[in-house]
Amino acid sequence: MVEYKTSEDRRASNRKYYAHHNKYMQSGKGKETVRAWATKRRNAFKSRAVEYLGGVCVDCGLVACDVVVYDFHHLDPSTKHFEIGSAFTARPWEEIQTELDKCILLCSNCHRIREYGKGCA
Repeated sequence: MVEYKTSEDRRASNRKYYAHHNKYMQSGKGKETVRAWATKRRNAFKSRAVEYLGGVCVDCGLVACDVVVYDFHHLDPSTKHFEIGSAFTARPWEEIQTELDKCILLCSNCHRIREYGKGCA
């Protein structure tokens, strides 16, 4: 930690830092970097979660090469503490794994049928 001789030195250092930081963020490069990091982390966690649940849609048996086609379906919604997809960047793997134990893996189509279609008429 940096120690400053006076509080004015600290304020001057803060002004310099935030002037650079704000310029960098406004340029779009900072936002792109953060967004790219978050996307990479989310995709890595989702790949790990799909692998943890077997990588196969429970209803139709689909094995996809890209994890974007999979959804996590809570078998008992009353035990749901959080949505898996929104937790990838905010929670540690152990918490996500505990929540995954309450879920099954479905492809997007089968998940829509279970949630909204309730079967064909």
